[in-house]
Amino acid sequence: MSHLRLFPATTCLFLVLVAAAFASPPLATQSALATPAGQEATLLTAPPPSKTATAEKRVVKGYTLPPEKYQQAVAYSRAHYGLYFIGTVYGLVVLLAVLGGRVAPKFRDWAERASSRRFVQAVVYVPLLMVTLGVLGLPTAISGQWLALKYDQSVQSWGAWVWDWTKGQLIELVISTFLVWLLYGVIRRSPRRWWLYCWLALLPILVFLTHLTRE
Repeated sequence: MSHLRLFPATTCLFLVLVAAAFASPPLATQSALATPAGQEATLLTAPPPSKTATAEKRVVKGYTLPPEKYQQAVAYSRAHYGLYFIGTVYGLVVLLAVLGGRVAPKFRDWAERASSRRFVQAVVYVPLLMVTLGVLGLPTAISGQWLALKYDQSVQSWGAWVWDWTKGQLIELVISTFLVWLLYGVIRRSPRRWWLYCWLALLPILVFLTHLTRE
């Protein structure tokens, strides 16, 4: 009778062991299931990193010009700075000659005869003055383009340069006309403190222009 009582327990233990054996695959089978077959083959057959990929990861820390290009750049820089100082002095002389001579008063008379409205007078006076200053300042502008072509700093043709210069003059005409009209409006409203208001208004403009020249 004892063996009959032990038979169900032995049978249950045998079934548990068989189920555990089939439920838990061997270690090799587990590793095969954890790692896909294609991935294992890729890891084994993956080529080592090429020299090109290694070179692409290198960071360029500096660039040195060839000796000839370096000397050319230095010569252009010196000539450009010299032209800048000469152009500044020349521009001041031209401005004083136009404003202090008979040219600016004549433009003023033409503007006052054209209309009694301040805005119309500004539209007549400012373009005449700006065009005169722009034409008289052409020698320094042409010299700058000539230096850029001589030292291979520009490939722009003279026709394209003249068109760019013309567009720049047109933009200056529009902006200058509006600013001068505002200036005279402030002067009429506040004859004593107009300079303070204009100085406060010019501060952000000067900062903006300085940022553009540095860029």
